[in-house]
Amino acid sequence: MSPVRFPPTIGLLLTPTGMKEDLNLHGNELNYFDAIFRIGYAISIIPSSLLLSTYRPSVLLPSLELVWGFMTGLMAVASSPTLIYIARFIIGVCEASSYPGTITILMNWYTPAELSTRVSLFSTSYPAASIFVGSLQAALWGGLNGTSGMAGWRWLFFLNGIMTVFVAVAGYAIIPDSPNDSRAWWLSARGREISQRRMQRAGKSVGSSGEVQSLGDWLRLTVRLACEWKLWAFGAAYALWSFSQNANAWYPLYLKSLTLPDGSRRFSVEQVNLVPIPAYLLSGTAMVLFSALSDRKQHRARYIAVQLVVHMGACIALARWPETFVRQMVAMNLLFVSSAAGPVVLAWLAEEVKKVPEERTVMVAAMLTVVYAVDCWANLLLWPAKEAPRYRYGYAFAAVFAAGSICVAGWIRWRLGGWRGRGMGWGRVARGVRRGLARRRAS
Repeated sequence: MSPVRFPPTIGLLLTPTGMKEDLNLHGNELNYFDAIFRIGYAISIIPSSLLLSTYRPSVLLPSLELVWGFMTGLMAVASSPTLIYIARFIIGVCEASSYPGTITILMNWYTPAELSTRVSLFSTSYPAASIFVGSLQAALWGGLNGTSGMAGWRWLFFLNGIMTVFVAVAGYAIIPDSPNDSRAWWLSARGREISQRRMQRAGKSVGSSGEVQSLGDWLRLTVRLACEWKLWAFGAAYALWSFSQNANAWYPLYLKSLTLPDGSRRFSVEQVNLVPIPAYLLSGTAMVLFSALSDRKQHRARYIAVQLVVHMGACIALARWPETFVRQMVAMNLLFVSSAAGPVVLAWLAEEVKKVPEERTVMVAAMLTVVYAVDCWANLLLWPAKEAPRYRYGYAFAAVFAAGSICVAGWIRWRLGGWRGRGMGWGRVARGVRRGLARRRAS
């Protein structure tokens, strides 16, 4: 249900769809639209997580989605940036429950050997949404732009709002809550029993709606987790990965900026919306591939590092800015390879925090709060729209963030038991070095 429920990507809408001209946007309004959404998201993640453990996700999530569906449709009638700012803030408040809520549900239904792949399959809704929105916008520009006096970008908000409301209504019947208390019509009592036994065999506890009732319960849990190194370590690995991913968020602005030798645009309106589709397909494919390998091999740190090394190399190339169009496009597309590192971090967290479901909920919420709280202002400094496509600091900092996430993941692996077993594979290297030194001393 995810590809149609997410509000249209503002970066796509502000390319050459006419929204910028219709609303008289200048300077960094794109960044401000993004920042106001992230502010609403950041301040609502923790409260929505409390509500998710008090009320059924099958009631709370669709209800909030209905609100953001109406607000998405309302943006179609905007005549100034003011309405966009208000709507984006409310959408951020309502959407804050979506990702942590869905991750919490997945953690309640899947074992550690399955979770990374399932989180990535859910996360592919983001590139799928970008493909859907880009294709829909290209079609609307050619088919509905100007119909009934409405620009194509207005039709996009209007239709996306309708689809979001439709999917939200379906969510009341589809979302399964927890194996302990699911009321989903498609899941039988036998299915719930099998799910409970599966989680028990994996040594993993699952929660039930309403188990944490009071604010005092949450405060005691929060204080306990504040002293837990796993919260800070996994949170740092996830946050640094997320900050590095901002490098691929402005791809449409790069495409819009390209010109031919005669000064005309290299890509038409439809092409700017369609050209990024291979990158989004690469992102989704990488998510599923690396997450499946991570689940199968249980080498979490290794597959985080592999993805982020590629991302780091692309960021370094773009920080120096390749001279040719082909090299720029190759580097831009390689930015989308590392999309699975975040889901792998979340699966790794769930694997290490098996016993108390509420701890997993609070940890995920805290990690996302930090990400969105920092992004509210960091994007204005690192990725100002008026500097697109060559950002003075953005790509360099993204490379540093990727390197930091790799280092933290390696430290977590060492902290959990050194480089033996399921680590990054460096244990064999270390043993080989030791054997070589021993042979040299013997000779």
